[in-house]
Amino acid sequence: MSVWSPITELLGAQGVMAAWGDFPAQFLTAVDGLAAAIPCDRGHPCQMHIVEHGPDDFVGVCSNEDGLCGKRQVRNKERVVFRLDEKKLFEEILQSFGGKSVIPEEISVRPRVSRIGGIPTTGDDKLPVFFALAADLSAVDAAVKALLAHGAEKFLLVVPEEKTIGIVQQNWATQHGGRIVGVDQMLEVADKGVVSARTSGLEVVLTWMEKSAPKTLRDADGARFPTPPGTKWKDVTVTFKGRDIVEIKCGIAKAVTRERLHIPGMVDATKTEKVPTDKWFLLMAFAARGPDLSMKELERFYASNNRDMIKKQKSDLSRALRVYFGIDAEPIPYRNREKFYRPELTIREDDNLDLEVWLEGWLKDR
Repeated sequence: MSVWSPITELLGAQGVMAAWGDFPAQFLTAVDGLAAAIPCDRGHPCQMHIVEHGPDDFVGVCSNEDGLCGKRQVRNKERVVFRLDEKKLFEEILQSFGGKSVIPEEISVRPRVSRIGGIPTTGDDKLPVFFALAADLSAVDAAVKALLAHGAEKFLLVVPEEKTIGIVQQNWATQHGGRIVGVDQMLEVADKGVVSARTSGLEVVLTWMEKSAPKTLRDADGARFPTPPGTKWKDVTVTFKGRDIVEIKCGIAKAVTRERLHIPGMVDATKTEKVPTDKWFLLMAFAARGPDLSMKELERFYASNNRDMIKKQKSDLSRALRVYFGIDAEPIPYRNREKFYRPELTIREDDNLDLEVWLEGWLKDR
């Protein structure tokens, strides 16, 4: 089983934490009630049924006649049941390539196929993104047929694992301008459950996007900057010219001006306006207070000592930059020896600009 296998292996995509294994906890939500059994400690297919001897006194007894697991005390927290938080997973997948999430719309029951978002192209057009709860080749086959029957064209279909995608199904999708990818192609899980985008998977999606909607990736309203081939982060300079405007310079190429509205992940749309995201203000902080920012400085910036949140914000910004520029490297690495983040690219403010007033206003309004 891969880290993503529990999505389809667990009945109803829910189970105790031991059953989820190394699946990222950020995509799980606890449900009411406690499990009546937990997985075997020793990797056997049997389970340990819970016997209650009194309040807070529970014993797990092996369900196998030979007692492979034996018996032991079980803590209440081992019995907490978690379900997949699809909304959070879908948002993470879509953010990795600049897509926008929507309220899932189910178009097929068996297997369950839902439209989960879209990738902005030009005007109001979007490339539709679907998710199929497909555990094997036949289920992916049925999901593609459901999409084609639904009239889907130029679609991205996401399934839990790449191994379930067959050549025939991929060809069917390609004939209709579509593409099938696995969650394991798009996201990877590092130590301590940190989730990040896989560069190889992003390239697959971005290449498909260029073929399906060329203007998406080439003009100012697109999802990707026209980075010259061979560009490294050290060749990139981002200069803030205003609160919402940056000038981007890649090597010897002519400098280009971009608004945050035209950079995926840097704007949130409310009912009344489009506001900058936390990623945009963190980029602004590196310009105004960098180039180096230590964890202590970031704690002051966020007025919080929640380091997991801070690391996630930095990770989100790094992912957005990697997607936008298409550069296969970490743009803002943590320097263990010096104990600070130092961008590989240059992030600065214009000599005639002071970003502090906007940074302070953002912190006040958080």
